[in-house]
Amino acid sequence: MQVSSHRADWTYALGQPASFRVTVTRDGYGVPGAPVAYTLRPERMKPTEAKTVAGARGGACVVKAKASTQPGFLRLVATAKVDGQDYRGLATAGYAPTRSATVPRAGRLRRVLGPGQEASWAEAGRREAPN
Repeated sequence: MQVSSHRADWTYALGQPASFRVTVTRDGYGVPGAPVAYTLRPERMKPTEAKTVAGARGGACVVKAKASTQPGFLRLVATAKVDGQDYRGLATAGYAPTRSATVPRAGRLRRVLGPGQEASWAEAGRREAPN
């Protein structure tokens, strides 16, 4: 299962709707019509939307999220069952992420990454964010 934002850098401007592509595959090929259950939620919050949809032709479907007017992160968690096997995938969209209160501060970055290491705030956020 692959879940990805439609934007390579996964960032969106405030007021711009995010969308995610969810693809269910078996042996590298899409599984047509595979039901996908998903939840959308702001990072570290309870889900704001939960649905089950049938995958489109080729095993892919698109999930469109409402636009956010607040800086922060939106997480999509998708699950599917194919031939009795459960699969899970997730992706995150950032709305004005550099203005978000959940972005680690410089001191926190040094503690997470260690002195002298260079990494973007996104890498540090992935390391400390709960699943």
